[in-house]
Amino acid sequence: METEPEPGPGPVTEVEMEKDMRRTNIRESRTSEESNPCAICLGPIIQESFLDKCFHKFCYNCIMQWTKVVSGKHSLKLASVKCPLCKVENFSIIHGFVGSSFQQSYINQDFGYGFVLSKAHKYRLQCYYTEPGLLSDIFSVSSYWKSHKYLHPNRWLHTWLRREIQTLMQL
Repeated sequence: METEPEPGPGPVTEVEMEKDMRRTNIRESRTSEESNPCAICLGPIIQESFLDKCFHKFCYNCIMQWTKVVSGKHSLKLASVKCPLCKVENFSIIHGFVGSSFQQSYINQDFGYGFVLSKAHKYRLQCYYTEPGLLSDIFSVSSYWKSHKYLHPNRWLHTWLRREIQTLMQL
């Protein structure tokens, strides 16, 4: 009579090893996010932003508030602020990541009058990051030119051009 091998830990296959490694990587990435909170509010980072010299990461609102508090303690307007973690002088805050572009706010710049991308601006910026030819496949450019529609007055053209130029200036 033949006996069947007892079930138990047999040789580990490559597939099982890969699955185990993936599980470990997922656990490590979760713990690194949880173990790397904003150093100011000690919560999860909301609206990720960095200081320009040391690249320490904070919540955008937290680091903006920190900047205002620190600069409010001095009689003269500061052009830089020290990082709350490493005390390195920084001149701007990098934030608002869209594609490969970002916004940069300089210390003690008049924050109330700064240019902020609207939803329409962000949508247009995404269009510039799409693959070439994608939009020309949807719209027939040659039929537009043949119909001479470009000669007709267009009321929203001025607004559209302003938005496009502002978006391109952010690239």
